[in-house]
Amino acid sequence: MEDWQRIRARLEVIATFGLEWWVARLRAIVDEMIRTVGGSPDPRFWQAIYKPKQSYGIRVTGWIADLFPYLGEAPHRRRSHVFQYERLDWAIPVDSGVDTGPMWPEPGAEMGVEPKRFPSGLCSVPVQLNFPSGTDAGVDLVAGFIAVEQDPEDLALSPVISCSVAERAPEKPVLVL
Repeated sequence: MEDWQRIRARLEVIATFGLEWWVARLRAIVDEMIRTVGGSPDPRFWQAIYKPKQSYGIRVTGWIADLFPYLGEAPHRRRSHVFQYERLDWAIPVDSGVDTGPMWPEPGAEMGVEPKRFPSGLCSVPVQLNFPSGTDAGVDLVAGFIAVEQDPEDLALSPVISCSVAERAPEKPVLVL
């Protein structure tokens, strides 16, 4: 519980960087984590993590979307639109938001996030290697969250953060037959 309480205190520092609009949503989430660790979980909170039951569909409408203030990858990264909508009982009410017509097959989907819009958790930087022979090669140094591992004893999940050197992607897509 102490870890969550420290995280909660640090939220106020994050708010000082012009991110109050984000921290306002995070406070409620972290407070609920503290209550859960303290033995008083709210089932509605945990049922609404990804898609509340009343909002099942192709988009993420649960509170986990609030953990990502920006969506997409650079240079197209933008502030997430989910912060335009108030949450009620951990969900964005399906009757709120904009009317997008038949494009959205379920009520409230226009307020959710397509899973592919979440940031990858990876970053990369191009590196030019110059060899003593006079040749060179372009590679990418890639780092970030690359996997998840599970402790065999307590079954807890932990992120695997690492880096690697990767062959640079071709500028034009290559058709492989």
